[in-house]
Amino acid sequence: MIILYSKGTLFYFDPPYYITNAAYNDGKRGADARWSIDDEENLLNYLLKLNLFGHKFLLSNVIEHKGRKHQLLIDWAFQHNFEIIEVGISGWRYEKKEVLIIKKVIK
Repeated sequence: MIILYSKGTLFYFDPPYYITNAAYNDGKRGADARWSIDDEENLLNYLLKLNLFGHKFLLSNVIEHKGRKHQLLIDWAFQHNFEIIEVGISGWRYEKKEVLIIKKVIK
């Protein structure tokens, strides 16, 4: 499926945030279950494939929420030389640190 797109195609991903629990992510609204570690790892592996085929991606995610860090995502980005761009703090009930992850731009 990845090969069908022109090299350099940009893909945007905004999955359920693994370390949060929101109404869309609680397993009660159409999804079979809560977004799991397996789902998160499958997504990260798919992003690596996109990168391998010369495509670009933009991943929206959360790296801190209610005292928890998304260490898997932080380590994955560092290991594969992706850039974590802090977008800011959001959340009306509990603060969460939102980020965008992209391939590092070499200047």
